[in-house]
Amino acid sequence: FRSYRLFTAEFSPSATVIVGPNGSGKTNILEALYVLATTKSFRAKDTELVTHNSDPRYFRLVAKVGDDELALGYQEADTTTKRAGRNQTKLSLNDHIGQLQVVLFEPNNILLAYGSPEHRRNYLDTALIQTDAGYRKTTQAYRRVLRQRNQVLADWRGLPSDLFAWNLQLAELAGTIYHRRQQLIHALNQQLDSRYEQIAGKPQRLLLSYRSMILVDDPADYTSSFLAALEACQARDIGAGFTTIGAHRDDMEISFNGGA
Repeated sequence: FRSYRLFTAEFSPSATVIVGPNGSGKTNILEALYVLATTKSFRAKDTELVTHNSDPRYFRLVAKVGDDELALGYQEADTTTKRAGRNQTKLSLNDHIGQLQVVLFEPNNILLAYGSPEHRRNYLDTALIQTDAGYRKTTQAYRRVLRQRNQVLADWRGLPSDLFAWNLQLAELAGTIYHRRQQLIHALNQQLDSRYEQIAGKPQRLLLSYRSMILVDDPADYTSSFLAALEACQARDIGAGFTTIGAHRDDMEISFNGGA
């Protein structure tokens, strides 16, 4: 994996500090843990994680956590494969995620506050994928339906009925994503103030707010409101050639002492 042909380490239950000169592979160790937990890197494609000039081209990550052994393997051959397992039993990638939970903090996290909405959506989704077994399948299905709807828009034939089935599916999946993100933000808000004071040494009012492109008075009405919004935006979507509203364009606002 990356710069390591073979590497073994034991981590403390409390804290482990990894030290070494620049370029010695410290971040590669953290990245390996992240990949093992989430099945993908936070900074590169799978093919870039394989040790340079290795033959065959593969990486394998194994962690012993208590009585369990978790493994993730990736190989490039005639077909590219990625497999996961627990205690020598094969798991689907969906079932593997969440077995080992991680929280990543790295320099690009500053973009959570100042970068594009994509960074904030990814932050919410990464947490949910590790804690909600069905959330990853929902987001995968949403992206699949979104691609299909966008293809219809890009190849528009002038038949509104071509969009109807995709609108229904997209609205239902978006509703699930919307509610799970809202629930996570609510849970985070219960702890933000006390956590900030512990770290900064002084109190400050912090608040996370979900900013959806679909405005609803009652969250229970989100799915029907989104479906109506898709129909209202149909002419704009046709002109753009893609879906201009939805969970893939929502945002999270971070407020400090009442200001954004």
